[in-house]
Amino acid sequence: MNASAVQKQLNIKLGAVKRLSKEHDLYKEETEQHKTKHDQLVKDGSDEWDVKNAMRMHEESSKMITDSRARLNRVIEEIQDLVESAKKYTELDGSDELSKAKTILQEVKL
Repeated sequence: MNASAVQKQLNIKLGAVKRLSKEHDLYKEETEQHKTKHDQLVKDGSDEWDVKNAMRMHEESSKMITDSRARLNRVIEEIQDLVESAKKYTELDGSDELSKAKTILQEVKL
């Protein structure tokens, strides 16, 4: 892989991290909403079908949190590999993509 290919892949992966982070946050928010709805239905003594359906929706959202986190972790690992590859190319030193990638990796370690 040459320097321009590494830079292009970094750019793609950075976009993926941004998208997957938003997706992960949305699933967490959705899960909370479904949990609140389920709790309210139980509290109100709603129909059994409605309660079960709300619980099923909550469980599906919870599964998506796990899935989105796994996909996010996979992309972060790919970014780590690309940062290592970028060390071979001095022309990438100080590039915007490389700086952003290093920042993301530092944030993930926190």
